[in-house]
Amino acid sequence: MKWYRKFDVDMPSEFMTVCKHYVVNNDPEPPFKYFTVGDSAMWTIWQDYITSDYIADARELVSNTTGLSLGHKKGFVVLWRFDDNFKRSPIHIDIGRGAGGNHNGSICTALVGDFKLHRHGNDAAQTIIDSVELNDKSLVALNNTRFPHSVEGNGILVVFGVDLDTDPEEYWRDD
Repeated sequence: MKWYRKFDVDMPSEFMTVCKHYVVNNDPEPPFKYFTVGDSAMWTIWQDYITSDYIADARELVSNTTGLSLGHKKGFVVLWRFDDNFKRSPIHIDIGRGAGGNHNGSICTALVGDFKLHRHGNDAAQTIIDSVELNDKSLVALNNTRFPHSVEGNGILVVFGVDLDTDPEEYWRDD
């Protein structure tokens, strides 16, 4: 089974502008709300909070490009800042459908900056097995409910949740 699929994309500039504006004008969620985020800054933008269709349009583009249905009916996007104070997320597996989670994978891109997503082994050292690079011209559909992974970089990572009805075994199967 694959741990990711990568796609080239040109995210709409209006979506990127809305996200940048949101980060500047809104407080992040409380520190340590989520283990993987620690004390880094993270924002969740709900589609119905934004009066334009830019979030919906971006979600449709991401869905059409990857072939994945995105999670929550209301529609949301998560923005996660990596900087000199938070260069790398802890190694983790996200909670999927089988464990009561809210999504069955993630789709990532960069609002600004460059990132590496790492797959880690199950050994005691949690050795990096593979890595994939990510920027604002790519999407990575990440099988994050199955494989230990971490993220490192500098910038703002954009994350969309994959619908709970998605079958990870089918979507990320080896061709």
